[in-house]
Amino acid sequence: MAITRLAVSTPNATTDTLLHTSTRNALVSVIAANTSGSAATIRAWAVPSGAVSASAYAYYAYDSIVPGNNTLETFRFAIEDGDSLYVRSSTSFVSFSLNGIYESNGTSNITVASLSASPTSSVIGDVWVESTNNLIYFWNGSSWTRSYDVSITSRWTKTAAGSETSLSGLDDNSITLAYDVGYEQVYLNGVLLVRNSDYTASTGTSITGLTALTINDIVEIVIFNVATISDTYTQAYIDSTFLTQSSASSTYATASQLTQVEALALLGL
Repeated sequence: MAITRLAVSTPNATTDTLLHTSTRNALVSVIAANTSGSAATIRAWAVPSGAVSASAYAYYAYDSIVPGNNTLETFRFAIEDGDSLYVRSSTSFVSFSLNGIYESNGTSNITVASLSASPTSSVIGDVWVESTNNLIYFWNGSSWTRSYDVSITSRWTKTAAGSETSLSGLDDNSITLAYDVGYEQVYLNGVLLVRNSDYTASTGTSITGLTALTINDIVEIVIFNVATISDTYTQAYIDSTFLTQSSASSTYATASQLTQVEALALLGL
């Protein structure tokens, strides 16, 4: 569940004022704060999406009295996507706020956008699903960092029209070619080609240097994710931190020395 303030308004006196148009189903309440020393009467109601007559409106406060310098809160009520909430006051000194509780599906910080439209005003924890190449990025506070795992991400398959010596762009399944250099395998009619001999893969978005393809040749590119490993220890650090066999023998008693000590203890020496 998530809680949020949806709207705030201080309308003119005796004016029907749109407070909020809902974009999701939610449980809400309206708070009316009278900032004047004199009493005011207020109304709050919802116009359901598609409603054409006042008989379809849902009222939650109707000419309710808010004493001077006091606050009134409606009971909590449900609104649906597309509902419009209106308020009205007899004076211009009543401040309305709308607060809501809604079911969070865990996607409020996820943006789906193309490669050329990366999200802006991001905060740590935001996720960008880059729809051009179907890649996932996380905002680290200063830049978008690609998420990696150790599985095969995709298989790019192209049926040759004939004479091609390079490949890029969309394949037969409308998947855009994108790979990490050195982490791809290219197959021609099921036969694995040799990198830097049978083809060149240096751009991350294209394969070049192929022998001219024949019509209906099938080229498959298996693309592997790159596992980024951090927080590892160097051998020098391990040697300086943990005892090696040679350093341990000069620091602690050996098994032979301990046996001699035990023998002397049994003799009472």
